[in-house]
Amino acid sequence: IPGIEWLRLMYAHPGSIDNGIIAEIASNPKVCNYIDIPIQHINDRILNLMERNTSRDRIVEILEQLKNTKNMVIRTTIIVGYPTETDDEFDELMDFVNAGHIDWLGVFPYYREAGTKAAHLAGLEAEVIERRYDIATRIQRELVMQKNKGRKGSVYRILIHGRGEQFIGHGEFSAPDIDSQVLVESDSLRLGEYYRVKIKDINENDLEGELVSERNGVV
Repeated sequence: IPGIEWLRLMYAHPGSIDNGIIAEIASNPKVCNYIDIPIQHINDRILNLMERNTSRDRIVEILEQLKNTKNMVIRTTIIVGYPTETDDEFDELMDFVNAGHIDWLGVFPYYREAGTKAAHLAGLEAEVIERRYDIATRIQRELVMQKNKGRKGSVYRILIHGRGEQFIGHGEFSAPDIDSQVLVESDSLRLGEYYRVKIKDINENDLEGELVSERNGVV
């Protein structure tokens, strides 16, 4: 479709990913080298309780295949404090998050929803869920900071999508609204246009950049 330059795969169930999709991401210039795959958990027993129809081995296989695709960025979300989750199962999940597969992470504490199968399982104490959520979000912040530090000094093609005190954009490596934004100082950028931007600093969870090209990413 003329005019569409970036397609981004969001909320892709691990069971829906196959070699054909991975090959298409790698070969199609319009598909961002970014994918959002909510794994929810990594322990096989918890995955079965969640009825995720996948396994730790399959999730690891998919993520390793994706990481072999050049410049691939992976976002996932996890749930902590799921009913009957043990300390060892939670630790397994945190170890997996720290293993290097993940670039962006969303964390949710388990919330009992009436009418679901999980609502009939033995729930954890609220303070246990809160403690595990605090640990996971601390790891989340450290992960984002580490990944953003690695982007300093690099030049990226940035799509400008908003304006506050600065122009706001996102790169192929980040989804708008949920990942880090790129803030650019300028008086003349246009919304909906691409620019080449050099990342010069980190501003809390966001990135600060300076313009190095005119519109459409041409130096």
